[in-house]
Amino acid sequence: MGEILDVEIRLGVEAIPLEPLEVLARRSPMHGRIARFESRMNDPGRAGGYFITEQEIDGRMMSTPSRLVLTEPSTGVSPVGGAFGRSVITLRRGCLAQVYVDGVRMRQTEQHTVDDILDTELVGGVGVYPSPYTAPIEY
Repeated sequence: MGEILDVEIRLGVEAIPLEPLEVLARRSPMHGRIARFESRMNDPGRAGGYFITEQEIDGRMMSTPSRLVLTEPSTGVSPVGGAFGRSVITLRRGCLAQVYVDGVRMRQTEQHTVDDILDTELVGGVGVYPSPYTAPIEY
C-alpha cells in the first residue's frame, strides 16, 4: 500500500477514411427583429415607408451606416465633429432624424452617431419613415 505506479498507455494514431459530407441549408424563416422589419416592409396597408433590404445594402458601396439613407426621399446626412465619415442622419430642413437600432431609440449627437455603433456589414435592413404619421406605432 501507498505505492505510486506510473502507467503509460500508447495508442496507435491512424486516420479513418470517411465519405465526403455535403451540407445544404435553406434560409430559415426570419425570427425576431428582422421578421418584424420584413413584415412591415411587405404589409400592403402600410401608410408609407421606404425600405432598404440586406441585398440592396450588400450591393451598395457605402462607407458608413448613415450614408445608407442617402438614396431615400427626404433624408440626408450632416457631417459632425469635423471627422471624415462621421455623420448624423437628418430629415427635411436639417432636423435630426429619430434613429432606432433594433427597436431601441438612439440619440444622435456629435459624440454619438449611428456610424459609431454600427458596422454596415451587420445591418440587415433599414426602414425610413419620413413622417411620424407613417412610422409604426411602436416608434
